[in-house]
Amino acid sequence: MSARFEYERITGEELAALLAAIEWQPKTFARIFGVRPDRLTKWIRGEEDAPPWVGVVVRMLAAHPANPPLARRLAADAIRTDRNRPEIEFPYRRESTE
Repeated sequence: MSARFEYERITGEELAALLAAIEWQPKTFARIFGVRPDRLTKWIRGEEDAPPWVGVVVRMLAAHPANPPLARRLAADAIRTDRNRPEIEFPYRRESTE
């Protein structure tokens, strides 16, 4: 059985532009949404198609200035451990851009 819907996918150029518009580094998006940074790099370079949800999410984040900080706070509440920096106690709420 084939998929019910066919989605228009965000391009790497659009993804990069929207991340810049909300002043997020790709690694910030990757951390918040649980995506491996190398996978996100492939989406931005056009080496792989981004899943349909990525376009929806970045457009929603860019739709209102309150959305990016809200996403950061909600993700911080959901992250239990940073395996690269185990000394950080979560929830980790840093408002600065990484």
